[in-house]
Amino acid sequence: MKTLNTICLILLFTPIFAYSKIDVEKVKSDFEVMQNSGNAGREFWLTVTPRSIFKFDIPKRKIYLFSSVRTKVDINIKGSNYKNTIEVLPNIVTLLEIDNIYIEPTSDDFENPKPSDLYKDMALHIKSEFPIVVYVFLKHHENSDGYYAIPTIGSSEKYINMTYFSSKFSNGLIPSYTAIVSHYDNTNINLVLGGGRLANDEVKFKDGKSIKTGESTTKVMNSGDVLLLGSSGNLQDLSGSLIESDKPISIVSGVNETYMPLDTGSFDYITQMEFPTKIWGKKFFFTPLIRRNKGSYFRISASEDNTNVFLEGEFVGNIKKGGGADFGEAYIEIPSGKNNSIKPSVISSDKPISVTYYNTYEGHKVIGIYDNEPLIFQVPCIEQGVTSAIYSAPYKHTEGSPTFYVNNIALTFPLENGSIPKDLELFKFDSLGSLIEIVKPYEDQEIELNLFDEDYNGKEYGSITYEIKRNRVYHIKSKYSKFVAYSYGTDMNAGYGLPTAFSVYDRTLGDSLPPVVYYEQDCDGNINLNTATVTDMPMNEETRSNIADAYMMAGENYEFKWETESGEFIPGRNQTLKWSLEKIKKNLPASALLYFVDKAGNDTTIFIESEPKAELVIKTTYNEIRNPNFKTIAFQDTIRNLSSYQSLYITRLEVANTNSKFKIDSYEPIGWTPGTPIPPNQVRYINYTFKDDNIEDNQTYKDSVYIGLGVNKGNQITECEFKPFSEVSVSTLYPQLFATQKHDFGTFDDNSKSIKLQDTIRNLSTKTDLYLSRIELKEKDKGFSIGSISPFDWNINKPIKPESEVIVDIVFNPKLYPQIKDEQILVDSLGIGIQEYDKNNELEEVSFTYKTEHKTTIKAKDPESSVASDKVLAQYMYVTGSSIELLPKVLKDGFYDLSIYTLEGTKLISIATDEQNTISLTKLITGTYIVTLKSTTQLLSKKISVVR
Repeated sequence: MKTLNTICLILLFTPIFAYSKIDVEKVKSDFEVMQNSGNAGREFWLTVTPRSIFKFDIPKRKIYLFSSVRTKVDINIKGSNYKNTIEVLPNIVTLLEIDNIYIEPTSDDFENPKPSDLYKDMALHIKSEFPIVVYVFLKHHENSDGYYAIPTIGSSEKYINMTYFSSKFSNGLIPSYTAIVSHYDNTNINLVLGGGRLANDEVKFKDGKSIKTGESTTKVMNSGDVLLLGSSGNLQDLSGSLIESDKPISIVSGVNETYMPLDTGSFDYITQMEFPTKIWGKKFFFTPLIRRNKGSYFRISASEDNTNVFLEGEFVGNIKKGGGADFGEAYIEIPSGKNNSIKPSVISSDKPISVTYYNTYEGHKVIGIYDNEPLIFQVPCIEQGVTSAIYSAPYKHTEGSPTFYVNNIALTFPLENGSIPKDLELFKFDSLGSLIEIVKPYEDQEIELNLFDEDYNGKEYGSITYEIKRNRVYHIKSKYSKFVAYSYGTDMNAGYGLPTAFSVYDRTLGDSLPPVVYYEQDCDGNINLNTATVTDMPMNEETRSNIADAYMMAGENYEFKWETESGEFIPGRNQTLKWSLEKIKKNLPASALLYFVDKAGNDTTIFIESEPKAELVIKTTYNEIRNPNFKTIAFQDTIRNLSSYQSLYITRLEVANTNSKFKIDSYEPIGWTPGTPIPPNQVRYINYTFKDDNIEDNQTYKDSVYIGLGVNKGNQITECEFKPFSEVSVSTLYPQLFATQKHDFGTFDDNSKSIKLQDTIRNLSTKTDLYLSRIELKEKDKGFSIGSISPFDWNINKPIKPESEVIVDIVFNPKLYPQIKDEQILVDSLGIGIQEYDKNNELEEVSFTYKTEHKTTIKAKDPESSVASDKVLAQYMYVTGSSIELLPKVLKDGFYDLSIYTLEGTKLISIATDEQNTISLTKLITGTYIVTLKSTTQLLSKKISVVR
């Protein structure tokens, strides 16, 4: 069955005097940074790398949310029954803390590591009215990291993961993890396992199955499921695994405790949310973390086989496989700078790659704050550059002492005449969300500009690094200079790194055309689903990215909906969506600013408004015919002008079906016809007739009445809409009752007494009374009679209320029918008459039927019994110790039954004499028995003895 997926957003201003036209330019300005950032979204499917529980407990995860606009956000983890709704205020960091017992698919017990498994409905689902940015963190002064959450508009169907080595701790194991999150039901996953370089890598599943490097497995996941993959031995690494699906998924990888390098320095928690291969690139500019004395290293993976990688223009390695293999095959490691330097570096390739930075420990003689804690993050490629970004440090003042004392952002951009581009601006907001400063970096004489040795598309590139103040939101904007950025923070024993400015939109197709919007607005200001579409361009599906999202940026008195024909909306799957705008208060002004964007980030914004006009009541008219004698019925519809100040113009009224049994007869008040205005707050009436000479019970006759609506253009009324006004309906619902179908009073003889059984008459209607005209027996001479009726206050002049019943006692007197030689079967029926009101509002009988059958049986008199002598019995049977043989005289004298009884009267054998003439006695035990022969006039009996 085809279903429709509907998404609804309502913004309502009810008083007409409160209406104010949307300030379109201001709303666009407020949304600009979110829509142009390319990495904000309205929906997220997330999970977390399980925490370590062996040293200290960190009971909560911290979710940081922020946006440039006010928005309501719903958070749900179905599998742990967690629900929450929060409001994010413009340019203010909002902190949501979720207990690990809710958010983690499972806890990590290093002494008893759990096998890989599928955790149903354990994903963190975040849905927002408007775009937001989300950070997910585990924070402790010795154990911290987090990731930048990729929204569903950026999720895809292909990933190659990057995590780190598992390691031993005490008597246990700290696994390497990768978690797969399904967004949609019936998602098919194909996993080809990667691996490290220090051990034989293997994933063991709870069901006993396992896969090793290069081996594959499949899983079927539903919306909200988390497939948690963990390494099964020391020094194993899941990196380089190829993960593909038929619907978009999300990937989160990490290790809950690790050293970097192994067994060196201090340990820390590392995690990241993986980029899908569609946003990988061929050019990466990297600026080293500023508090380091030497370089670290990158892990590089490729989406295609046989990919060459270069550092500062020099060949540094070949990646043989696009995922599904171990170190050296599916990924390589290279230094973050030539000769392990801390100079800015450029990584490039001949096919798309992913660059993940690994921050290694370095010792220092002086105690201080350094960028030397283990952390990982993906470096954004320059191809995914943006012109807007919103970011913050992962901190809210309510947390108290900060985990990350210093926070920085490294921003990379094309140079303008060898310097920072002049169109680049930094917007700083205070903790209350107020803009306090706009900085033009090219004017800052103290800022240090880093230069890269390679260009991109003929342009030179540079970078700057500056501090991020805690509990603040920042915007970066430019007019034409596309930039990328990543941020990081540190303290004495904690660190993190995040990609910050980058686009999650798919630029691999070369789609540069925005969606095209078409709609027709009726004269009421409404736009319905059948007349409004948004279609992504171009028409060539090979280069088209398809619709990714649609929402109402601002609206007053409008309800916005959109839907797909498939029933399941997946960003990037539908070229066309249907949409609608419907006024909430019909007679008030309305306006809406709508936004549509495709999977490549091309967007379209449209503004729609409607002035108030007179409105009318639209209703459905139902009528019932309960009297079977009625063939015609008249009824009425009402047209009401709801406006207090405008006339309503009706151009025409027509029944839809020309062969209809419905007819418009006239209008009231007399003299009014369509074409004449209906003044404010007045009503007009439509008089209908329904007629059918062949009307039948339990039928519904329907038709639609269409109304033409017009607007007054000077002295001319112009019809602007012709639509259904009401549905007229006539149903035949003749009185219906339930009556007991059959009563068997049993079998009687001359010694039996009278018996009473009860007939039930129930009104089956749920809303109308049932009127009976009479209750009587059909035969009246079969021994049956009508006794009392309950309830005792009911009589034939009173109705039976809806779903109520009366009980009629039926009495049978067997004395009226003595026994005779033949069996007597007596039958009578209870008749019930039904009344209904006629056209004069008087009750008339409309039906009388016999409903209940009453039956009884008068037994036949038994023939006289006699004990036969041996001489008499010998005429009819020959008895031995093993059998009885019947002689021909049995049938000749009319004996039809032979039976054998115990002395206590229990019948053991009974045969029809015309069917069997020899009766075996072998089954009888030693004893005395009675043999009988029965005819219609005689019953002979004789004792026989059996000896065994």
